[in-house]
Amino acid sequence: MPPGFFSILDKIQYCYTSECIEKIVNEYLFSLIKESSSSNNIKLFNDDDSVTENEFFNYYKFSEALLEKAIENDIDLSIIINDLEGKLGKTHPIVVLLKQFLIEE
Repeated sequence: MPPGFFSILDKIQYCYTSECIEKIVNEYLFSLIKESSSSNNIKLFNDDDSVTENEFFNYYKFSEALLEKAIENDIDLSIIINDLEGKLGKTHPIVVLLKQFLIEE
């Protein structure tokens, strides 16, 4: 697992296992719950438009694991998508992948 001081997207870039991605998904969901219960706005993601092949693969794995957790725990996917859109923008690969899943569902 990458160091704790990295943003969530930075951590995704350094993951090489599914377990690492799942830990980051859990961290994100926990931060989403914590953030919604407080007015404290912590920056979880860095703004960066360049995406490498490895990063895109990890974004895909992150999206996949996030979807699984959301379905398992009956979390409204639109809440997650809206949160990520605000933090990443509408064209970020994670947001696009999640929206695509929502359309296909």
